[in-house]
Amino acid sequence: MAIDLGDLKQYNAEQGLKFEWAGRSYHVQADVEHGLGFHATHHEMDTKREELREKIRSTDAEESKAAADKLRSLNRFGTFELMAPMFGSTFHYPTKTKGARFTGGILAELQENGMDWGTLERIVTTLYLMMVNSEAVAQEYMKTGKLEQAVAVVAAREKSETDALATQQAPGATSGND
Repeated sequence: MAIDLGDLKQYNAEQGLKFEWAGRSYHVQADVEHGLGFHATHHEMDTKREELREKIRSTDAEESKAAADKLRSLNRFGTFELMAPMFGSTFHYPTKTKGARFTGGILAELQENGMDWGTLERIVTTLYLMMVNSEAVAQEYMKTGKLEQAVAVVAAREKSETDALATQQAPGATSGND
C-alpha cells in the first residue's frame, strides 16, 4: 500500500551526515521514502532474526548450522543492508566466491576509491545512529568509532547541562544574600 506524503520531501531535513573522502565532499540525508523503508526493513530484519533463532533451536543439526550461519551473517552485515539504500547503494552479502560488496551509489564509489571496511562501517553506523538514537551520539561516534565512549560523552554533557539548569535561579528570585 502506497502512502501519499504530499509535498514532504525531507526526513529529518536538518540532520544528515557530512564527510569528505579522497578530496570529495559527501552529504547524505534520508528522504521520506528511505526513512520509512529503513523502519520497515529494520522490522523485517528483527523478524528474520527471530525466525533463524527458532530454526536453530528446533531443527536437526544440519539445518541448525545453516540457520546459525545465516544469523551470524545477518548480525555482522545487516546494518550495511539496512543502510545502503540511504546512500543510493545496494549491499551484497559475501558468497563463497565473492566478498561483501556494494553496487551503485556513494558506498560503491567509496569502496572503489579504496575506503577500507572499518571506515565504511563507521560512516554507515553513524547514519544508523542518527536514525535510531540521536545526532549528538552519532557525531561523537563519527569522531571516535567507539559507541560506548560516544554514549558516555553525550550522557556526561547532558547531565552537566541539566545540572547547570537546575542550579539557575528562577527569574525574580533572590539568593537570600540580597
